[in-house]
Amino acid sequence: MSGNFSINPEHDSEVRSIVTKYSIIMVIVLAIILMLLSTRGRVESFSPESMIGTIEKTAELFIRERLLDEGESLQRVEVVKSNYSTVEWGEYTYDATIQYRTLSREEILFTRWKYSVKNDSLDLLTYSREDGSPEEP
Repeated sequence: MSGNFSINPEHDSEVRSIVTKYSIIMVIVLAIILMLLSTRGRVESFSPESMIGTIEKTAELFIRERLLDEGESLQRVEVVKSNYSTVEWGEYTYDATIQYRTLSREEILFTRWKYSVKNDSLDLLTYSREDGSPEEP
C-alpha cells in the first residue's frame, strides 16, 4: 500500500508556483473589491450641499492668488448663490456665485466647479467677473 506515494520535487515546485500565482491574483482581486466597496460607501453617503464651504474656502485662495492686485487685501468672501447637478455617479458640477470685498471694491465672481467623490478632488473649471466672459483658471 505504501509503494506509489513518492514525492516528486519537480511536481512539488510546479504546485508551489501555481499556488503562489493564484494567491497573488486573489489578493489583487480582493484589494480591488475592497476599494470599490469603499468608494461606493463614500459616494452613497456624500451630501452635495456639504461642498459649499469647501468651494468658498478654495475660491478665497484662488482670489488671493490670481485676482487681487499686489498689496491688496481680501476682507470677505461669501458664496451667495449655488446650484449643483450630478454629472455621473460620484461626480458633481457646481455653479457658484461668489461675492468678495477688498478695502477698495466689491465684486461678484461667477464660477463653475467639478467635484469627484471617488477621487476627492475639487477643480475650478471656469470663472468670470460680472462684465467678462468665462475664463479657465
